[in-house]
Amino acid sequence: MFGIGTLKTAVLSRLGGGVATPPLLLTAQVVSTSPAPTKVRMTFDKPLDGTSIPPTSAFLIVRNSIGRNPQTVSIAGSTCDATMDADYGDPGGGTISYTVGSPPLKGTNGLNVATFNNVAISP
Repeated sequence: MFGIGTLKTAVLSRLGGGVATPPLLLTAQVVSTSPAPTKVRMTFDKPLDGTSIPPTSAFLIVRNSIGRNPQTVSIAGSTCDATMDADYGDPGGGTISYTVGSPPLKGTNGLNVATFNNVAISP
């Protein structure tokens, strides 16, 4: 007969891992600019829940020393796009921050993405 610990280990092994963890931000990169509005794509290490889209006020994008909230936020797979209202070119890329709000940015595993601040955006 299997003990609880043995059964738990067997199940976790079968599912391919140990303790569930929230999605972690891997990269933030500009994917569109002039003449289109600036779009920043954040890529995470796990798929995101497309039904839990945070408000635009949860994000702050700083480009050319100007901080703005995006106009729209969208989720597809393990990416989250934040699109600005115009082209805010910045040769250095700028930064992006996220504060957990309601609804939160979260993984398909139900765990919320943690707040992050001043993450460098690749140009």
